[in-house]
Amino acid sequence: MNDNVIATAQEMLKLGAEQRSANALQEYLAGRCFFGRWRPPFHYVICFDADGTMWGENNYGTQDRGHWGIDAQSGALSVVWQSYWENLDTLGYALNGVLHLHDVKTGAWGTSLLKEINAAEVAAFQQAPIHPAG
Repeated sequence: MNDNVIATAQEMLKLGAEQRSANALQEYLAGRCFFGRWRPPFHYVICFDADGTMWGENNYGTQDRGHWGIDAQSGALSVVWQSYWENLDTLGYALNGVLHLHDVKTGAWGTSLLKEINAAEVAAFQQAPIHPAG
């Protein structure tokens, strides 16, 4: 699967993706920042704090804050933003080092966390000239 193909959850499983459990998602996200991909041409940085708060900025310089949580029974990740970024209820599928998040109800792709990044990489993203990715 290349970076330009956005598969459904069912297609991800056929490709060999592993659905992440609630515990695995919690451990993977809490206290970490990631570089991610949303609908082209958007890329972003998102940081998931261990207390359930989060912060993100996209490649156009737009920022938002919100809350995240994981349903222990279903393993669904809920992302609720304070402003106008799109809220998501997703299940996580890991494939080739990337966490793909798919809508709980439809299985449609929502976003992908491409790689974990450190504080210096977050700062570099924020200081980069605003430009469309693509």
